[in-house]
Amino acid sequence: MESLWEKIKKGVRDGLSATVEKTDELTRTGKLKLDISAIRRDINRNFTELGRVVYRMISEEKAEEITTDQEVISLVEKINALQLGLKQKEEELREIREKKGEEEEAGPAK
Repeated sequence: MESLWEKIKKGVRDGLSATVEKTDELTRTGKLKLDISAIRRDINRNFTELGRVVYRMISEEKAEEITTDQEVISLVEKINALQLGLKQKEEELREIREKKGEEEEAGPAK
């Protein structure tokens, strides 16, 4: 039979373990949210730059060259890569949230 002191130690250990797990989860979700925000800013910057380039080309009556312009192609490729990275980060965040939801439905571990 466990003594009172052993029960207290076990309770403290369990509490610390739960705190560490929760802190780790919050750290991971926080980092993912920051990453997602940074990627969205990069996407917006690249779209802005793409708009500037296209506007300049149209103003210079070079609209027919837009689809073959290396700067335009490069910006489109960057945007596509960033959007792919964004989807991956959003999927990671969704998986963490789903796992958290499943754990909450299961109740506290004993």
